[in-house]
Amino acid sequence: MRKMLKISALLLVLGLVLGLTGCPDGDGDKGGNNNNNNNNNNNNSSQDDIFKEKADGKLLTTNLGSEDLVLFYDTVRNANSLGGLPGNSNQFRIKLPASNRLYVIYAVKYSDYKGKPAAEVQNLKVLDSALVYSDPTSETSCRIGDPKAGGTAEIKFTNQTNFFIEVGKNSANDEDLFYVMRPNSTDSVFTTPETDGFTMYMTLNLPMKKQGKITGVQRRFIDGWTDIIVPQTGKVSNILISNANVTAATPTYHEGYLRIVNNSGRGYRVRNGAEAISSTLGFSAIQNGDEQVWELRGENTAPGRPYATFNLEAGSAQNNLTIAQFHILNGYKYTLYINPDTAAQKYTISEASALDPEAEEIEW
Repeated sequence: MRKMLKISALLLVLGLVLGLTGCPDGDGDKGGNNNNNNNNNNNNSSQDDIFKEKADGKLLTTNLGSEDLVLFYDTVRNANSLGGLPGNSNQFRIKLPASNRLYVIYAVKYSDYKGKPAAEVQNLKVLDSALVYSDPTSETSCRIGDPKAGGTAEIKFTNQTNFFIEVGKNSANDEDLFYVMRPNSTDSVFTTPETDGFTMYMTLNLPMKKQGKITGVQRRFIDGWTDIIVPQTGKVSNILISNANVTAATPTYHEGYLRIVNNSGRGYRVRNGAEAISSTLGFSAIQNGDEQVWELRGENTAPGRPYATFNLEAGSAQNNLTIAQFHILNGYKYTLYINPDTAAQKYTISEASALDPEAEEIEW
């Protein structure tokens, strides 16, 4: 018993000594001069306050890489910080400003951000970006942190247009998305040097609105508007996109557009077979009284690509709705109306209507 008391007393003294000498406070660094010892990149960075999920956050964010990140909206500066995103996280809740608008999200390395004075945050290297929609009431999603992104070669984009512009690396496909530009902005992204260079493809993103509310985003690939860049360490590759670049190029549509108008009295998840598919705003569900636009891969010749397993999943299986086979032609638009239960037909779908490549916005 005496031996145990001695050990307990020794542990108590040790605890007091540690308390006096100080421990990491776990408060994290808000981008200012916080000189704590919490250098926990990748392993324990979640102890930092900036890595706490926002319970009321509507943006479910997936980190595609193992690198811990810090996210910003619109510009990389303290006032626009969204907080941290741990490596390999899936559907991590982040809160965006509550407004009906599009944001470009920028990712920087947590290891670069940690301990930086506030004045230096704006100089951090951006390694990835994404275009997201902010909805104050409904959840949407975002994928960022491409492990192939980041490096020592700087590419500076100056966008003089009123459009959100995506840059595709070697193609205009979603899987080759390289960077997203805000309208009327100048920003840099860093990448790995490539002696052979790569071809850059541009796609315009235009918000579709109804009564002031954004219902979707249309993507117009600017056919022939490409550039070859050769990123090199220590050099800045300057890329200028002017309004003349846009008006002189011929846009094309690589997809078809399906607008879903839900007047059924209930919400649905939208699926193609067993796979939930997201709208152009990042939603895979549509609530009653809402309308959204889905971008669906089609074919270039009539009748178009067949969709034979398209279905709407309700909260109760007895209310699920299977849509009979329809076709999607690239460059065409369609509207699917989900009718009330009292209607003779559960749904109706419109005929194909060609999109006007010269029109700035899709009219429904």
